[in-house]
Amino acid sequence: MRISEFCKTFQISHQAVYAKIKKYAAELEGHISKDKENVTDLDPFAVNLLKPKKASYKALDERNYYLFKKNKEIVSENESIRAERDELASKKSDYEAVIEYLKKENKEYAASVELLSQECERYKKECADAKALYKVMESEFDKEKAELTAEIKETEFGRKLLASTISDQCKKLEEKDNRIHQIYKKSDEQDDTIERLNKQLSIMTEKYNRAEKQIAELQEEKRQAEEQLAEMQSADKSNAAKQNNIFKHIFGQDKK
Repeated sequence: MRISEFCKTFQISHQAVYAKIKKYAAELEGHISKDKENVTDLDPFAVNLLKPKKASYKALDERNYYLFKKNKEIVSENESIRAERDELASKKSDYEAVIEYLKKENKEYAASVELLSQECERYKKECADAKALYKVMESEFDKEKAELTAEIKETEFGRKLLASTISDQCKKLEEKDNRIHQIYKKSDEQDDTIERLNKQLSIMTEKYNRAEKQIAELQEEKRQAEEQLAEMQSADKSNAAKQNNIFKHIFGQDKK
């Protein structure tokens, strides 16, 4: 208890208090200290030794009224701290639920991204195979065309004999051209599909990153809420100790 508070409680002047401190200096050794602001504090032993031996009823009433008001203020402060603590605990529970939901959704995004990546790779492989097949057919076409051209140039007689063969070969070449055209068409369709899947993959990746960021923000808010809750619980314990001391001063025993 500070000197000023002691004087107000027991209706005694500062000069009288310091005179008694000087008088009982030996007995009070180790029971009087100074805080960080260099203000003198009295422990319960010093308060009991220095307080007036015969206090008037009026002084006792004023002291009791002061202690009653002080106790009421601490009780009100405790109630406010408890309400704030309960609110923080509720927010902490809500944050944990949101984090769990986002983690679950994040796993689903990750699975979708993996599936789309696999599908893109499959379409890329099919396109590569189609292009390789086209090159092989184009090479065969050029080879057959060169052979037929050579045969035609050898002799007029040969051209007449090969007229029907050329017609058949031209039909075959036309069929191959149609097949090559279909392969090109399919390749273009697969390119479009790959582009669409790449766009979907980009969107899913963005959602995945956004979910990761939300989880990090919520975890930070949860950490701050836990720190505030710990501070409130510590303050609650401190206020409970103060209230018990006041109760002890009034009634002479610890609060049950």
